[in-house]
Amino acid sequence: MATDNYADYYNLRGYADIEKEARAAAGARAEAAAEAARQKKRAVNQDAEQQARQAYIAYLRGVNALPQALAAAGHSGGVSETTLAGLEASWQEQRGQIEKSRLTALQSIDAAINESRLSGDAKLSEALASLRSQAASAWAAALEGEREREREDARQAAEAEYRRERDAASDARWESESAAKAERDEYAREWERTLHEYQKQLDAMKLALEQRALMLKNGAASPGASASNLSGAPGALRTKLG
Repeated sequence: MATDNYADYYNLRGYADIEKEARAAAGARAEAAAEAARQKKRAVNQDAEQQARQAYIAYLRGVNALPQALAAAGHSGGVSETTLAGLEASWQEQRGQIEKSRLTALQSIDAAINESRLSGDAKLSEALASLRSQAASAWAAALEGEREREREDARQAAEAEYRRERDAASDARWESESAAKAERDEYAREWERTLHEYQKQLDAMKLALEQRALMLKNGAASPGASASNLSGAPGALRTKLG
């Protein structure tokens, strides 16, 4: 089930772990670059120190060899301060050039590591932005999917309720129609019984009339002999029909 909280979704779906790994990888790359820069700096410092040492040794050798060189050239009176000052100035200039080159190299390394760090930060920010965009899209899709499932569940529940109500109404209608049919059938059966009873009475009346006619024909009829057989039939039928 999708969570309504984006931060929880981000953590539960592993995006936070991916971000953590990306940050760790970027940090490792930055540290590796920094270590490489430190090694380069150490190399530059060592090289500059070596060059300065060699320049100083050359300066001392020059100072020590100068009297012999002057004597060999026929100059007497020793080494002048001007000559010594010139040698020292030359050595200081060379030393300054070595230091300048060293600082320039260190600045270049610092600029390169700073550019690398900025580039790494930019790539990390871009990667994280892409990751968060993917997470947001996935979260939105998950929420929409959850809402769609909820709507579908509600629709199915409504349909099921409608079918239950329809079936209940159908059962009630069937029961009502069945009761009405049973009542009609009972009325029809009662009507049939009434008609049958009436027919029996009519047949009895017909037989009585025939007997009376025969008796009158034979001169043996009496006025009230069969009157009881001729009365009551219509009234009985009216009672049943009523």
